[in-house]
Amino acid sequence: MHYVILISIILVFTQTLLFSLLGIKINNSSPFILKIAPSLYLLIAVFLHPKFKFYVTREVAFSFIAFSVFFLYSLLLNRDLYISGYINSFLLPILFYILFFSKDGYLRFSNFLIYFVIIFMLANCFEAYLERIFHFKLIKNIDDIRASDKILNALSFRSNAFFGHPLANGQITSLCISFILISYNKLRKKILYLLFFLLAMLCFNTRFSIVLSLITVSFYFLYNIFSNRKVYPRLRRKYIQVIFFILLFFTFLLFETNLGGRLMTEGLYGNDSSSLARTDVLAIFNFLSIKDILFGANDQLISFLMYRTRTDNLIIENPFIVFTLKCGIVLTFFLFYSQYLMIKRSIKSWSPFQKAIVLLPWILNISSNISIAGGAMSISYLLIFIFLYNRNEKNILI
Repeated sequence: MHYVILISIILVFTQTLLFSLLGIKINNSSPFILKIAPSLYLLIAVFLHPKFKFYVTREVAFSFIAFSVFFLYSLLLNRDLYISGYINSFLLPILFYILFFSKDGYLRFSNFLIYFVIIFMLANCFEAYLERIFHFKLIKNIDDIRASDKILNALSFRSNAFFGHPLANGQITSLCISFILISYNKLRKKILYLLFFLLAMLCFNTRFSIVLSLITVSFYFLYNIFSNRKVYPRLRRKYIQVIFFILLFFTFLLFETNLGGRLMTEGLYGNDSSSLARTDVLAIFNFLSIKDILFGANDQLISFLMYRTRTDNLIIENPFIVFTLKCGIVLTFFLFYSQYLMIKRSIKSWSPFQKAIVLLPWILNISSNISIAGGAMSISYLLIFIFLYNRNEKNILI
């Protein structure tokens, strides 16, 4: 049972890479059973084992209720919910939360997992470097097939690495950067990790994640320079030197090289479809009734309004907007609030500064693209990182 738990956690990180190596392609026409994350099947098998003891806390009960009500509501009213993606995004983290609050004996692999996660993420960054240097992609997604000419364009090239998509890589790499900042490692080691991950972020060429990560790093050091009384004057001077060097180095890379080219050519917000998809779709709400906003609109009405507002050629890239349009703001609030309660209990011993460094960038990141509305396991990644950090704060990095 211990090894099944270990494999289930490892698969959350390696699933895309493993499927690619095995030649398994997941798309809309794939069987439903293949669209569900393998980790979900393994965890269900663990929970059904008679020797496994777990506790159903209030957070778990509320999350299951919110998950089930949202699912049944969309099913009964025939709302076009991406069911397999919804299960991967919201049911899997509930199971992980139960697992992490079970007996410690079932989680004796935490030290190994810390080493595995950081080595895998470093390897992921190294793969991003290789793809960027040699202009190839280990895992191609549908965007690469549709825009194959852009793959060879140095400015628009985006590494896919092991997670199979630049946005997925941008999200989890940004999360790694946050945990690097709050970890109890020496400053020199932190700087090396930060440079390694930030450079990979330029290879992923995800504009919002690049800017957000640089802001997060800057905020961390500026807080310690000006507000943290526990930081000695000598260390403050080092922090000033570090933040100056990082900002100067990455400013040079952005302006003098092709790295992060989309940010320099298109800006953080431009007239491209990716930017427009995040803002122009808000015009739909001008034509919705209060009832539609509270309880969701049918798919025909949403399609008509997207056509009317000339956004029918765009994909809605904000999960909160997606779920609000389909099932209303009431159920969407309870769905996300239930997940928030699990996260809140997991980090109850953290300081407000630690919470801000991790949660604010994470929330902004998952809000910037379709993420958890498209099946991304962002909440599971966050809970796994929190668990590993809580288990062994000083050794979160090698």
